[in-house]
Amino acid sequence: MSLLSKLFGRSDNHTTNKNRSHHTQQHTQPQHFMHSTGTIQVDNIFKIKSLGTILTGKVISGGVAVGFTANHNGQPIVINRIETFNKQEKSVETGESAGFLIDEAQSNQVKKGDTITFRKN
Repeated sequence: MSLLSKLFGRSDNHTTNKNRSHHTQQHTQPQHFMHSTGTIQVDNIFKIKSLGTILTGKVISGGVAVGFTANHNGQPIVINRIETFNKQEKSVETGESAGFLIDEAQSNQVKKGDTITFRKN
């Protein structure tokens, strides 16, 4: 089940099976992805017990990818998964909106409206 579907209570077996195959794939950036940093503006924060915390927002500069990290208010944050409109992505760039899955423990310092700059490891 996709992150956003889980948020809004939609269940789709086709999507669930399709996404399961993505969980085992290693995440690498597409060849055209050239960013080493990117900043997102957090629009909303959702905590889902079985997944973690989903930050929804828009990339306002650069680009971010799965595995990028940030130090936000002294707290490390790692992007574990990115999703746009029920499609799992490896990266997103300036102007794109997405859901960003992070560990729940990492979300304590994040607030709606925050801007967070992520960096490639």
